[in-house]
Amino acid sequence: MKHKEASRLRAGRVEMTGATDENGVLVELSGFDIERLARAEIDAYNERRAGRIASRRDAAREADDLRRFTEAYIEAGGGRNEAASAFREQRDRQATEAASRASASVLQDSRRRIRKVL
Repeated sequence: MKHKEASRLRAGRVEMTGATDENGVLVELSGFDIERLARAEIDAYNERRAGRIASRRDAAREADDLRRFTEAYIEAGGGRNEAASAFREQRDRQATEAASRASASVLQDSRRRIRKVL
């Protein structure tokens, strides 16, 4: 298999190829890529790559969570068709609770800062 290059020279300019691996993640920069690119471009590319990796990992985790929830839901007497909607409801409820806790924490911090000023 031929190594995929993340960048190539075209008309004296370096351009990114957008090459991805079998998982759809941007390929790692090679030594040639690093020689061709400025530090800021290398950092930006690595951030985009890390973001895609994290996104893929989160999607896999979400699918695994749904699979395990569905199995437990069916074992508890629920139906397979209702499991996905029950999973979304539970996830939304957890997100609402987390946002509420974060909001309360920010409010307390704000009140503390105000009290210090007064």
